[in-house]
Amino acid sequence: MLATYGGVSLIKILQEKNKTENKEGANLDDTPSFLKLATKGFLLNIINVVVLFYWVGIILYFGPQLEMEKHKIALFFVVIVTTYFSVDLGKIYLAQQLKTRLTDVVIKTIKIIVNLFIVICGAFLVFKGIA
Repeated sequence: MLATYGGVSLIKILQEKNKTENKEGANLDDTPSFLKLATKGFLLNIINVVVLFYWVGIILYFGPQLEMEKHKIALFFVVIVTTYFSVDLGKIYLAQQLKTRLTDVVIKTIKIIVNLFIVICGAFLVFKGIA
């Protein structure tokens, strides 16, 4: 399935008509604030099922080690959420710096490389399963 997905995606990318390249990069006039983007990302991650399982796992693993004392658990959550929020702000800042360098040609090249990697990994898994 992995190789098929990568192959189909690669064919779609290669068959796309060459759109006019945006040589100036992305338009930065409509960039929202860091706080708005970080809040939106944080809220989207709350509804993500995988993230929910991750946090439940963290609580179940570290809860007994914190001896279920309220102040230790509160401090643990404050540190985790602060770290998570800080990393989100860093990712937003780096993404905005990268935005000016991402032209249509660069994005298409990245998509081709990623899909080739997916095809190679899928083929590897198929051949590994056969052997």
